[in-house]
Amino acid sequence: MKLNLASIAAHDLKEPIRMISSFMSIIQERYASDMDEKGKQYVNYAIEGAKRMTTLISDLLEYAKIGSEKVPFERLKPEELLLEITALQETVLGEKNALISWDKMPDIYAQKTGLRLLLMNLIGNGNKYQKPGNQPEIHICFSDKEGFWEFMVMDNGIGIASQNYDKIFQLFSRLHNKSEFSGTGMGLATCKKIVEQHGGEIWVESREN
Repeated sequence: MKLNLASIAAHDLKEPIRMISSFMSIIQERYASDMDEKGKQYVNYAIEGAKRMTTLISDLLEYAKIGSEKVPFERLKPEELLLEITALQETVLGEKNALISWDKMPDIYAQKTGLRLLLMNLIGNGNKYQKPGNQPEIHICFSDKEGFWEFMVMDNGIGIASQNYDKIFQLFSRLHNKSEFSGTGMGLATCKKIVEQHGGEIWVESREN
């Protein structure tokens, strides 16, 4: 019931936002010559705001879905999922010429959709949070601990200060303003929820720069 309500709400919210975005784009295209720079700026703000709202609604819906359905656990090969993810994100990763690598990993039992979303978010963050002009390097590996596997997604990005380690996993938490890095502040909160649905833990080890 909760998921149905979330789906209906998301759909009902997306439609008027899509309409606003469409009309503002028409105004931007047809009446640009009649507007001064300030007017053009305001129209652009409205279009960008509508895009951010659409993304936020989609992210909220994805977050609501986690654990709300009886999604089966199945035997998965993480390496096959990583090949899928790099193919799906080829354009975004290619823009910065990102280098993605991973070790040979063991098969695991997991929910495929959740694990894919988890890895997509972590790889996406490693690619996004970089200094201008830096080539992202992202490596996925694992350690055999007593009774469980420990997977690591490592990158050469801007890093995180130790006082923000817990904050980054909170819903809507952002450490940077939108002019620096885009996003809704839901990615790592979603990762945490997925990992906990699988009976695991997630944490960060980092240093700035």
